[in-house]
Amino acid sequence: MIDVHVLTFSGTRPEWLDQCVKSIEAEGLNVHIVEGVEGNVGAGREKAYRLGGSEFVGYVDSDDYLMPGAGEACLLGLEKYRHVVTLERWRWGDRVGRKPWPAHHFTVYRRADVLPFLPVMPDHPIHCDQLLVRKLCPRQLSFVGYVWRMHAGQGHRIGTKKQFDALEAACS
Repeated sequence: MIDVHVLTFSGTRPEWLDQCVKSIEAEGLNVHIVEGVEGNVGAGREKAYRLGGSEFVGYVDSDDYLMPGAGEACLLGLEKYRHVVTLERWRWGDRVGRKPWPAHHFTVYRRADVLPFLPVMPDHPIHCDQLLVRKLCPRQLSFVGYVWRMHAGQGHRIGTKKQFDALEAACS
């Protein structure tokens, strides 16, 4: 089984959160809705990754959602690889991109491999997810399992050069 957390923030749109949670539940995955730390996604991820007891962990952003079959595709991939990530399609309003994007979402890790990184996640308020990707190198699956909703209020748009430089230093 996979424990999947969803961080919420002051700007979380209830209708998107509802769609997100329903998409995770439809996959039979354990959902943990967690109040995030405003301005520090890494601090929210630190507490959220600690929830549950499944061998595998992942997250879905509250404005995004999973595609049918994402959970099964990841579990099958985890039989062969240590960590996996699905392809994704972006969405802007009603428009969905035709070409899948690699290596971003839905990433599923073994909990035991994530736990050592939790103490430093708050040090990476915007780039905490990239820290795990760079350190744990998930295997790209050929399955499109995630829809990344693009909009003006996305948290990654507020990252600073200093934060990115901290990520680069942590991963070198």
